[in-house]
Amino acid sequence: IANTILNDVYYVSSYPSTVIQTFNITNGASINSSFISNVNGIIGAMVAKDTLLYVATENGIISVFNATTGAVINSSFITGTSTTPYGITCDSKYLYLADFNGGNVNLYDRISGVNITLVSGYTSVRGLAFDSSYLYFSLQTTGAVYKISNPYYTPDYSIGTAPTINSITITSNTFNVNFTPGTGGNP
Repeated sequence: IANTILNDVYYVSSYPSTVIQTFNITNGASINSSFISNVNGIIGAMVAKDTLLYVATENGIISVFNATTGAVINSSFITGTSTTPYGITCDSKYLYLADFNGGNVNLYDRISGVNITLVSGYTSVRGLAFDSSYLYFSLQTTGAVYKISNPYYTPDYSIGTAPTINSITITSNTFNVNFTPGTGGNP
């Protein structure tokens, strides 16, 4: 399952699917069972930020959609990523992508799509999380969680302080993050 939340909307796609559904996060009611039906391949991961929905597919493409209307903004915003992108997250300036087959954590500028490889040489990078100081990533093969300094973190001042990661656990291909929320705003 690929999923993300923006404001009061829960975006979800069940594997293997090329359709994104939307639900009301408060009451669970379906908003649109085929909110986006023209995704460029089977959906591996997605994240929403501001008014944009970034969708990573198993054919190595990250597409960008309008999170309110579902309209395609750029169907091939970033190409040549892993064929199994299992983790994607973002801050106010960058997208972070877990490149499962490539063994990398890649950083992309949210506007230009320019790539910076943050971490390389691992096998089966799966989950991602970050706070104001560190980037955390996990490996599916071993269950290990790594923590590295994140010099690229760009805070979103409209949300106040960043969350603090307390612990990360991996069980049966699930990446769970226990965190203390940041303060202020509406993250």
